[in-house]
Amino acid sequence: MIELQIPGWGSLALDYAVFDVNGTLAVDGQLITGVEPLIAQLRGKLEVRLLTADTHGRQAEIDRQLK
Repeated sequence: MIELQIPGWGSLALDYAVFDVNGTLAVDGQLITGVEPLIAQLRGKLEVRLLTADTHGRQAEIDRQLK
C-alpha cells in the first residue's frame, strides 16, 4: 500500500496500480528501457495490473520480463 497526502483533500491509500502496456510501458511490443526495475519497485508496495489489446502479440513475453 502507498499512502499519499493530497493538500486540500486528505489522504489517499493505494493498493493497486493499473497500466496500459502499449504506448505506456512498451512501444511496438517492446518494453521501454528502464521500465522493468520501476515496476519491480512498485510490486513491492502495490498490486500491479497490466491492460493491453496485445496488438503486437508479445504480452506473454512482457509478462515474463516484468515478473
